[in-house]
Amino acid sequence: MNRTVVCPCEGIIEKVYVNHTSRVYEWEPMFVIRDGQGNVEDVILNVSGQISELHVQENDRVTSGVVLASMMEDDFVTGSD
Repeated sequence: MNRTVVCPCEGIIEKVYVNHTSRVYEWEPMFVIRDGQGNVEDVILNVSGQISELHVQENDRVTSGVVLASMMEDDFVTGSD
């Protein structure tokens, strides 16, 4: 299943932990975003999958709702929910 990774807040991409071919496991950090007040937001999903497209890079300014990445979600359940 295709899934988009959406930005939860406005800020600057401080760290990108994935690339366009990364395998991501559920609860693994993908991005770190710092907002204008200095608060840090980790972008973490509760699914596993393969990144198919990366739409941002470090130091990019983003707003809430912007697509950060696209991924193919795994079809199997891992049991860690």
